[in-house]
Amino acid sequence: MRAGVIMPPLPRRSAELARTAEALGFASMLYPDSQNLAPDVWQQLALAAQATTTIHLGPGVTNPLTRDPAVTAGAALTLQVESGGRAICGVGRGDSSLQRIGKTTVTIAEFERWLVTVQAYLSGATVERNGFTSRLEWLRAVEVAKVPVEVAATGPRAIAVAARHAERIAFAVGADPERIGWALETARAAAREAGRDPASIRYGAYLNCAVHPDLAVARDAVRGTVATFARFSSIAGASLDHLPLRLREVAARLRTHYDMRVHTRAKADHARGLEDEFIDWFAIAGPLEIALPRFQRLAALGLDFCHVVPGSGELRRDVAATILQSIATEVVPVLHAADVPPGASRAERLRERLRGGLDAVHVDVRDESDAHAGHPGAAGGAGHYQVVVVSARFEGRDAVARHRLVYEAVGDLLPDEVHALAITAYTPDEWRQRAS
Repeated sequence: MRAGVIMPPLPRRSAELARTAEALGFASMLYPDSQNLAPDVWQQLALAAQATTTIHLGPGVTNPLTRDPAVTAGAALTLQVESGGRAICGVGRGDSSLQRIGKTTVTIAEFERWLVTVQAYLSGATVERNGFTSRLEWLRAVEVAKVPVEVAATGPRAIAVAARHAERIAFAVGADPERIGWALETARAAAREAGRDPASIRYGAYLNCAVHPDLAVARDAVRGTVATFARFSSIAGASLDHLPLRLREVAARLRTHYDMRVHTRAKADHARGLEDEFIDWFAIAGPLEIALPRFQRLAALGLDFCHVVPGSGELRRDVAATILQSIATEVVPVLHAADVPPGASRAERLRERLRGGLDAVHVDVRDESDAHAGHPGAAGGAGHYQVVVVSARFEGRDAVARHRLVYEAVGDLLPDEVHALAITAYTPDEWRQRAS
């Protein structure tokens, strides 16, 4: 399971935040799209793209009302081009961004129509807009992989829409394994019903998390965003009948008592009213010996990724730093290493680093260590490998830049396990042309 993080962009600091997240080893970084609460998300993501090289970037999430589908698709495509293929187009039905301008969350039907239109634009298709045949006309001028659309989904109807149309689904249902299991099965069943292979979709989850040696501090750190995410189960038009009893009671209370003026804040009355037992169930909070097994159990269910929500609004800076550092150093490496089977050979580990770090569609690794046994660099046992990598991340980059990306993806294996690489790097189009 690849672990990413979501944090609000900060004026003049979004690039720095992204660089920090990348250096800490997170696989992705999302910025919320809420125009009254934070700087413009797409501009901040562009700054983040220029400051980083490997981390995936996207909004968490944008919505159908504040942005036309053509505007969203055009912005996502721009990020894909400027980041070298690292964009994620995170979408949802809308929350604070709509409330702050006097709007309410769109219906499921409206969201599905908008999502279909965004996907059409991103795929290069034409869309009929009030009698005009519309498309992203500049898409033909760039050669990049299609931007994957990721839907944040909580209820069964939203999950079904995502399973019909999206490449990725991020469940916003809490961290309880039974709830995640329910969401996974709901999505897979909806995909099958729509004629899609469930295995073609990547599944993930938003996880409220605070890893801290003091359990009370950890609980209070996530209290505000636990209230926010639990409230998603009570969003307008949602039925509470299918919810587990403990969530049903909390969702019903938050439906009437959630105060958007103190959105995500731990000291809000609606957040302070949450019992510790509910926080322990809905979130991952506490010292490492509590937190890590919770993550591992979710990964074992079949989640491909998670977006860590590391705390709440107005969290003390020293507490926030401890939480983020603990997740990055004690949880993320374990989760990412688990993507490689136990006992995997050095070549297999190298292959997985390239596949995961570059979203490679093809990786071939050949061990040529025996032919270099007498070389000084191999004296300590480090190997020589020939690798062929096919990735959309190589679009628009020369050979030197492509090689740099390869070395960054396998950096933790250098130089102790890998002494030298002979690299051949292709874009998907170059690979197809070679094959033909």
